[in-house]
Amino acid sequence: MILDAAALVAYQECRRRFLLATDYLPTKYRPKSLFDSCLHGAIFTLSNGGDPITLADDASSRFMQLAADPGLDLPAGNPYVLAKDYVAMLNTILRSLAKLSLLTLRQPKAVVLSSDVQWRLRAWTDDSGTLHRWLTIDSWSDADLIREMHSWWSAGDMAATGAGLVLHVIEIGQIRRVASRVAKNGTGRYGGNGLYPEMRRASPWARGWRHPAIPQIQALRFKRPGGEGFAGWEPIYLADSRQNPDDWVEAMWKDGAAQVLVHHLTVDPLPDQARKDAVEHILAEAEAMRSLAGAKWSALPMARNACDGIVPCSYQSACYPNSLVDPAASGLYKLRSGIHLIGVAR
Repeated sequence: MILDAAALVAYQECRRRFLLATDYLPTKYRPKSLFDSCLHGAIFTLSNGGDPITLADDASSRFMQLAADPGLDLPAGNPYVLAKDYVAMLNTILRSLAKLSLLTLRQPKAVVLSSDVQWRLRAWTDDSGTLHRWLTIDSWSDADLIREMHSWWSAGDMAATGAGLVLHVIEIGQIRRVASRVAKNGTGRYGGNGLYPEMRRASPWARGWRHPAIPQIQALRFKRPGGEGFAGWEPIYLADSRQNPDDWVEAMWKDGAAQVLVHHLTVDPLPDQARKDAVEHILAEAEAMRSLAGAKWSALPMARNACDGIVPCSYQSACYPNSLVDPAASGLYKLRSGIHLIGVAR
């Protein structure tokens, strides 16, 4: 059995979700999940000497292609508008990271935990064997660090390898509802005041501010002295403007806005007993997973408290209002074509 953090988290949160995710994929992408996938691949290549502009172009093209087909799973707003904000962030983040000294990273092999269980690492390793995990988050706090260190995403990889970890965190801001003059669904019709609510990324990677009296690029700002707000200033979105991403990033660095959004935290290896306990827990859960072999997902009790977290479960449509006999027949999910969360022969 090949196990990883994604499978273990899914299993512990909801047995139904674990079985569903083993065999089915949602047809459409969650915007941030697609963004993370595009960004992570580009960061890995950037660490190995890739050109940031080429990587940004390739990542942006991949994001827009998949956002169009099969599409984005977005409960509100215009998917195209939000997709452009994510593409803007791919362009600015990768250009900004290219200013840093990144270690060369490698994709490690799975770690053998027992005669029949291997752990697939989600983190990368540098030449010293230290783990490197990159993640994006709306905003970062001490509570987020504690949650991350408790998670299988970090603790699982550290337990399997016995290595320390460098956690690379990129803050990308919240998605907020804003007034937009882009015609909804391309109809050319607006609300009574010519505006309608749209979902946008409230992040310096995608949005800046300018004063109405001095709208030039030199006046583009992301921070104000003393923490002052931007009352009276106008928001400007990179995706809607003719601003060059290189100039945008230079303005962010000049303002000190880019530097405070990227964090690099070094975490010591787990103590020996903590590592031993974690591995034992992984092996115990692996054995429990085997007991579900052949089980029908819809026959398991619902873990209702896991349905509506900060990000609702993407398999809700299979469970509500009644369990689907065949999730793939709904068009909302597709079979995994032989790729499974865990390496169990089928």
